[in-house]
Amino acid sequence: MFHTGEETMNKIYDLNEIGIDASTTELAKRHSAFFNSSHDGILVFCPDGMILDANPRLLNMCGKSYDALMGMNVFDLFDETTIPNLKKSITCLKQNRPRQQPLRCRLKTGNDRPLFAEISLSPLENQYGYSWLLLAMVRDISRRVRFEAEYQRQAHELSSVFQAIADPLFVINDQRVIRRLNRAALEMCAVKKIEATGRKVGDVLRCTGRHSSSRGCMYGDQCRKCRIRESVMRCLKLGQTVLNQESTLQTESADHLSVFRTNAVPVAFQGRKGCVLSIVDITGFKEAEKKAAEMHANITRANLELKQSLENLMQSQSLLFESRKMEQIGLLASGLAHNLKSPLAGIKGYAQLMQMEEPRRELELIIRQTDVMENIINNLMTKSRQDHTERPEPLNLNQLLITELEFFESNMFFKHRVTRNMELTDNLPLIEGVYAHFSQTFNNIIQNSIDAMHESDKREFTVRSRFDGANVCVDFEDSGCGIPPENQSKIFDPFYSTKPSRNDRKEGEPFGTGLGLSSARFIMQQYGVTIRVSSQVGRGTCVTLQIPVRVQEETGTRKAVLIVDDSQTMVDILTQVCENMNLEVYGAYDGESALSLYQSIRPEILVTDLCLPGLLGSELVQEIRKITPDQKVVYITGYSENPDYQAWLNQEKEWPQTSRLLNKPFTLESFRQTMETMLEYAQAEK
Repeated sequence: MFHTGEETMNKIYDLNEIGIDASTTELAKRHSAFFNSSHDGILVFCPDGMILDANPRLLNMCGKSYDALMGMNVFDLFDETTIPNLKKSITCLKQNRPRQQPLRCRLKTGNDRPLFAEISLSPLENQYGYSWLLLAMVRDISRRVRFEAEYQRQAHELSSVFQAIADPLFVINDQRVIRRLNRAALEMCAVKKIEATGRKVGDVLRCTGRHSSSRGCMYGDQCRKCRIRESVMRCLKLGQTVLNQESTLQTESADHLSVFRTNAVPVAFQGRKGCVLSIVDITGFKEAEKKAAEMHANITRANLELKQSLENLMQSQSLLFESRKMEQIGLLASGLAHNLKSPLAGIKGYAQLMQMEEPRRELELIIRQTDVMENIINNLMTKSRQDHTERPEPLNLNQLLITELEFFESNMFFKHRVTRNMELTDNLPLIEGVYAHFSQTFNNIIQNSIDAMHESDKREFTVRSRFDGANVCVDFEDSGCGIPPENQSKIFDPFYSTKPSRNDRKEGEPFGTGLGLSSARFIMQQYGVTIRVSSQVGRGTCVTLQIPVRVQEETGTRKAVLIVDDSQTMVDILTQVCENMNLEVYGAYDGESALSLYQSIRPEILVTDLCLPGLLGSELVQEIRKITPDQKVVYITGYSENPDYQAWLNQEKEWPQTSRLLNKPFTLESFRQTMETMLEYAQAEK
């Protein structure tokens, strides 16, 4: 049976002995009501530990009855770990020392599970001011202990996850200093945790830019451009999540720029702003990415060169086939012409004898026709001989055009159904070239014009030649079917033709292989010839050849050119073009050998690729400019958009009279024109 606490109050105040009045008695009753209704357990015991009273809450917590609890020693209610601290607190109270903080303990219960409690001890004084009893307030904190244990477990798990993350993480407060960092961050920065906590990110990374300000990291001039600083400021001030920002820093531990990728996420610490900053060193990845881009560019360039080589090979094979076929026809025609000249001379001689004995008009006609036949045979033999010559020689294009048109007299359609006009300018400059090259080109263009007029009502063909001061221009104009606009960009492609093949054509219908104009452009490129085509459907087509006239140097010496490219094919092609321009050409395939060769020849123009093995093209030019500051340079590259070369090329563009840029792939005509421009600049400076 629970006591009301009134007995305890009587023991404390000894009301019957001292004769306390009714008001004091009422106070004791109120204390008794609090004693019994308190949510915390209350225990009254003597300094020696004997329990004198306990409220119902404490009895419930202990699982004991009031009678069983009275007279027990207070130390028997708690486990062994609590007793030393409890005795120490009681001793402090006896000695009137400062009151101790609440003591945590384990209270024994009726079952095997102890109850976690918090004890607060206070002395009970009688009317004389003597502390002869102790009051213990016992509060059940089992739920709090379980919550604290769960909190500690979760905190440990989060800390383990934080430390296990592979990316370096920095927890930064609103003062922009590091509060915590994980193991990966410590390894990246090569510092101890105690050395990093409380410092700025730049100090931990050992960024050299932090020295630009006496205030350290995030205050210098370079810091204003730092993406790490920008990410932290946006996260702290604006509360933004900043992802995948790349920053380039020069650190004290590396002799090159390091590239970092940063992510910043805002967080809160006890109501104050902060952020979690992830910093990943991606320098190695960037270098690998750069090498991969270079390899991809090299592969792309190699593919383009291979494609160009295959096209050139196909054209060369077609030209070789046509050349061999024409060679056989030429040999047959030459033999036939030689065999015809003897009987023709006999016919002409007998006709002249008969004319001398008895002049007659018929004999005069026979003699004239033999003269015509003799002229045809001579032209045939001359053309056959020249078609087999590969040596360049001065060519009279007017005479060549006349000869080619005379041979087309064997085409009955051209001879009888086509009106021919020749508008040739006298005294054209001679062109240095191979006769067979120009003969075949003219032949292909004339044949296309004849075929285009096959079904036209109006059949008119005109050939014009003129000199514009720098070029000999030849026009081939017909009144044929014309070329649709959508097909005009394809006419120079190999094997492209709108005419049927030999096997698919109808009787009397012209056929084609698609090699006429493509082979003409291929042959004429080495002479720097520009081929222009203008056409209207139903009205006809005009093909114009603009042939540069080469002016020989008065001194008779040739200007030197150095071509540097890691592709031997490119060096060989450009060498052929430069030799046709009467230039003395030297080649190299890497920067070091090019620099050595340059010092011995001192060329007028340097033609170089930017991406070279060993010494890069830009580095080669820098070394050469130390020798010849105004050296003329033509850059040929497929990397003009590469950030590694853009700064150099932009600097070179400021001096157009000393450097020019050609993006691969480029046409040989554009290369020839660029070389002529640079030669003119060099001549003007002299």
